[in-house]
Amino acid sequence: MLDVSPTRMELLKLKRKLVIARRGHKLLKDKLDELVRIVLEILSRMAEERKVMNRLVLSLRREMALSEFATVPKAIDAALMASREGSDITVTGEQVLNLRVPVFSMEEEAPAPVYGFIQTGAGLDEAVKSFFPLREKLLQVVAMERKVAVLAHEIEGTRRRVNALEYILIPDIEETIRSITMKLEEQERNTQIQIMRVKDMVRAPKAQTSAYPGAVKYPV
Repeated sequence: MLDVSPTRMELLKLKRKLVIARRGHKLLKDKLDELVRIVLEILSRMAEERKVMNRLVLSLRREMALSEFATVPKAIDAALMASREGSDITVTGEQVLNLRVPVFSMEEEAPAPVYGFIQTGAGLDEAVKSFFPLREKLLQVVAMERKVAVLAHEIEGTRRRVNALEYILIPDIEETIRSITMKLEEQERNTQIQIMRVKDMVRAPKAQTSAYPGAVKYPV
């Protein structure tokens, strides 16, 4: 219960505060439900993307295994070392409710191989080509994981605020309103009793005088 004076002015303030608290609780609850819905949708898409990524990994491993049969291992290592190139990753933002979550993107076209074709087989070319879709898919999954992390942090904070309003602030305001209302009603009853007593005291002499209208007082 809140520590406030039991007055009508405080009662009106608490009633207005209760209306605002209930409205804020509803808005936060709607926001929480929407955040949870978005996270579940992202997790569902992430599961599908992971399946695709796993298939690409298996395809890459198969192509690499085939290339190892037709190429000297040292030649494969040298070719892969020569093929190392940096990729420009662009980080932008996406607005989700009142949050800004990161979005990653990179160049879609795979660069041409820079290693020689004499000591390497065609299997290595296929393996290198299959790596770039895998890289792009991996970046998408990482972006989704980051988005889920940001939304999960916001869900936790929103849930704490919802619980604070639902289980602490609103019950305290309601209990304080009931307590002040009971005290004011008790004060009103006491005031009515005092008024009735004053009226009885005022009526008492009149009633005593009207009891003997013809009585005459004689000196003793």
